[in-house]
Formats: sequence, C-alpha cells, structure tokens
Amino acid sequence: AAAPLYRLSDRRPALAVEAVTARGIQRHVSRRLILWTDVMAPEVAQLPALADGAYDHLVKQLGQLPPTREGEEFQVTGYLMRDQRLFRELGLLPDALA
Repeated sequence: AAAPLYRLSDRRPALAVEAVTARGIQRHVSRRLILWTDVMAPEVAQLPALADGAYDHLVKQLGQLPPTREGEEFQVTGYLMRDQRLFRELGLLPDALA
C-alpha cells in the first residue's frame, strides 16, 4: 500500500491582532482566507468570501487537497497593501522581501 500523502502543516506565525488593528490595518476572515489590509474600500471586505468560492470551484475541478497530519482546514493569509512601510513596521512584511 502507498504511504498517505499529506500537505504541509500550518506554520503561520501568530499575530497580535489588537496591535495590528490599532495601527489602522483591518482584518477580514473567512474559512479559506485571512486578509490584512490598509485599503478602506467596502469591496475589500468581500474578498475573503470570493476566495472561499474560488477554492470550492477549484476543488470541484481538481479534487480535494491532501490533509495535513493534524487535519487542519486549508486557509491562507493575504495582504492587500497601500502602505508597505506600515506592514514592514508591524512585522507583517519581511525586510528581505523586495
């Protein structure tokens, strides 16, 4: 029998939500996306739900992702930035990233 196939475990660092939002960055969360943004447009809040729909469509077309060893749901973190400096100051964007 073939060995089970697993995707990588969630290794996202924990963020101090209160400290980040106190600096004017909003957090929008759905099942598949955590979106951090300093773009204050009403349409931005709809993006996580759109990501959920895109994920569901891809699963229908391509099949389920392999599970993690821990059985975690698939979710990513995204950043929509107007002011990169602010994201760097808060440690959300590494200095080494161009």
